[in-house]
Amino acid sequence: EHVFDEALRCYDYAIIADDYFVGAIIEKAKVLEKQGRFEEAIEFFQLALTMEDPTSFVHYRIGECYLKLQLQDKAISSFKKAVYEDPQFAPAWFALAETYFYFDLEIAFKYITKAKKVDPKNIEYIRFYAKLCSELGLQEDEEKAWNEYDDLKKGFFQAFLTDADYLMDKGSFQTALAMLNRDHSYAYLNFELLFRRRILEYILDYPSAEENLKDIINCEEYSFDEVDFFIEFTILDNPHIDEEKIRFLQYFFQVN
Repeated sequence: EHVFDEALRCYDYAIIADDYFVGAIIEKAKVLEKQGRFEEAIEFFQLALTMEDPTSFVHYRIGECYLKLQLQDKAISSFKKAVYEDPQFAPAWFALAETYFYFDLEIAFKYITKAKKVDPKNIEYIRFYAKLCSELGLQEDEEKAWNEYDDLKKGFFQAFLTDADYLMDKGSFQTALAMLNRDHSYAYLNFELLFRRRILEYILDYPSAEENLKDIINCEEYSFDEVDFFIEFTILDNPHIDEEKIRFLQYFFQVN
């Protein structure tokens, strides 16, 4: 909260120095929005609209504030202004789809289709599209959407694991573990997450970490070759890991 208050003071100084400083006005509105002061945020976003050509982003943010205030009609009006200003602004199409979902599924489907057309690789849009197909009984389209979603999720996840391994290589073990502890609910990915988590917890001396390494062995998807490959190329020559820990990990998986 202190950080937000300090930011507001800085933007106020900037606006006092130049009351047409649109960037400072928009940034102040964004901070007010983060504080939950939605009515005030709307006032400053609207002030920005009077000073320069309307932008899809500002209309979109106004719509989000109206949604937080449970003023759906005003939110929809703002989202529509956003896509009118820029038909390629996919977040506003998606916001329209989400808003209409609760009272008109067919209109919601029209808007999610537009969002998906603008940003066809957005995994959130594809998931929502599949959900709407299910609600509308479009079984074939739903199946295709979920297959597309799964394919994208797998690709995203492999990139995610690569990033975590890179952090480990640099010795940023706590950051890597924090990444791996985010919610990833796909069953076919659980083992790759599990063994990295448990090995990182051991490296970081978490309580019961040595005992918890058995979770890897007991996992239904356990693959010695996969863990051995990981240890050889990510752990073995890592100068940031204690040599005794490396030797223990090698021994543990060899004998279990």
